[in-house]
Amino acid sequence: MQVTSPPDLIAQVYRDSQDLQLVRSPWASLAATSPAVTPWQQWDFIESWWNGVGRTRSSETQRKLCLVLITQQGEPRLLLPLQISRSSRFAMRWLEPIGMPDDIHRPRFAIGPLQEDLYACALRAIHALRCEWDGMRIDEKTVDDPELVLLQRLAQQYHWTFRSVPLHPCPYLDLQTSWPEYLAGRSHKLRKNLSAGRRRLEATGPLRLQCFESPAELRFGFEVLLEVTARSWKQAAGIGLGSSEKYRAFYREFLGRMADAQRARIYCLYAGDRAVAATLAFIDGATYYSTQIAHDTAFDQCSPGTLLESMEMQALLTEGRFKTFDFLGAALSNKRRWTDTLPQTLRVLWLAPTARSCLFEGYYFRLKPALLAARARLRRRPDQLMTLERTPDKSL
Repeated sequence: MQVTSPPDLIAQVYRDSQDLQLVRSPWASLAATSPAVTPWQQWDFIESWWNGVGRTRSSETQRKLCLVLITQQGEPRLLLPLQISRSSRFAMRWLEPIGMPDDIHRPRFAIGPLQEDLYACALRAIHALRCEWDGMRIDEKTVDDPELVLLQRLAQQYHWTFRSVPLHPCPYLDLQTSWPEYLAGRSHKLRKNLSAGRRRLEATGPLRLQCFESPAELRFGFEVLLEVTARSWKQAAGIGLGSSEKYRAFYREFLGRMADAQRARIYCLYAGDRAVAATLAFIDGATYYSTQIAHDTAFDQCSPGTLLESMEMQALLTEGRFKTFDFLGAALSNKRRWTDTLPQTLRVLWLAPTARSCLFEGYYFRLKPALLAARARLRRRPDQLMTLERTPDKSL
């Protein structure tokens, strides 16, 4: 399929980290015309993440910037904030949104209007860079995502191999109800655990919920969150804010920017004078994004994280300001207990005809499924043989 676009559309590719400043001006205006843009596709996140985490090398991944800006008569029309990351698996070079795979939520491949001629121009620019990448990937797309549908249609002309795999649900909660009504609709087990946890925690000291909203309060609250994280299982596992000082520094900067824009909130639960759990959320209009949570493992028997989540939701439902509580990411058990709305998402891949992508595709989509199927057959075979031994042969 051949898609034409106006001849005055021009694609410019920026590769150096300093070039981020060149696209800062059009970013806000383009984001305003993009459907379903989250804070993780905004300038504040991208610059903070790239300078703090993205451009530094790790033992497993190397990244370089790849910004594609589409202009028309000198005016910005579409921006692709991408990175090329090189992973250790088959040395694959992935063209993907900045922040993937960990620090990105409901990403868009491009920032700007969902317009076919603009995307067609962008894909031509990407195709011209085909010697630099082996595959494109984007996470957390639903089957009916309009951008995914458009990309699938336009990518056909380049004969890239399209693959998709189930990723994880992205749960959210409708906040258009009252707290008593909402809680009554949850499981009896959850309500019982909340009551028991509160009693156990109150036995250690008076409970106090504190909300931090101003920039100064949020700076203090973030340090409390870090202290709680240091006493949580996440610190030992090296997850999230417990992963590294570099990651904590990035988050501190990003939170500072969101705090200045009055788009962040931290809740801390205290038992006596000790902070036993803390949450961090970012705000986008009427959506409340629950981003970080940690609890002190010394109080595991009291379930302080669960109790704090319930108190946070109660405060939000009483406040009536927000329409949606977005849990982000994978629907782990701690999220499933709060909501039944669990949209399934995909990891979407387009593989260019390179040696690396052929090895990758052959292993993950041909050899590995065949081996798993063979293993499943072998596990079934003894049971089938036993069944045959017990079944009389009526043909004799």
